[in-house]
Amino acid sequence: VYAVKTNYMHSWDPAAPYRMDNAVASFGFSGVITLKLQTTFALFDDTEISPINQNVPYSVDKERRVVTFTLSVPGPYTISFRQDKVLHLFANPLEDKTYNESNSMYFGPGVHTKDNDSRINGNNEVYLSSNTTVYFHPAAFVKARFVANYATNIKMCGSGYIDGSSFPRNASTGEVTVPLDFNYCK
Repeated sequence: VYAVKTNYMHSWDPAAPYRMDNAVASFGFSGVITLKLQTTFALFDDTEISPINQNVPYSVDKERRVVTFTLSVPGPYTISFRQDKVLHLFANPLEDKTYNESNSMYFGPGVHTKDNDSRINGNNEVYLSSNTTVYFHPAAFVKARFVANYATNIKMCGSGYIDGSSFPRNASTGEVTVPLDFNYCK
């Protein structure tokens, strides 16, 4: 489980002041699975699993602080335990791709930041050149923006995550950091 900034007001503001940490998790599966999530906080009667149209069967044990539910279809789900506690769950199909391409950049499992990955510079940027493949392991969380200028034939694949949620953003002042910044690329 990884923390990302989400907009808890669900409304747009140029300064993005309504951001708080919420949880995100990712895993791969096939078939039917049952998950039991135990929280560190109290559960109330407002637990909900979205998208609603998936009709995900679930139960809530408030005494043990456990939500149990069954998934049969991969996809993005949001478990709203209560108004201020949310888990964004990415239940992905199993990947059969293994990393073995030349001229590639591989981000393996774990959190990658400028403090622990030398490919991410002090400005939280990864510069890409032509003919580069970037592969994100399903359990990779990369806190960086990817930048390319006048490059060709860049490919990004894998079901890992590029997390730009903690970057500064204020549209009024022009301080906006976007996770993908490709200029004059083909």
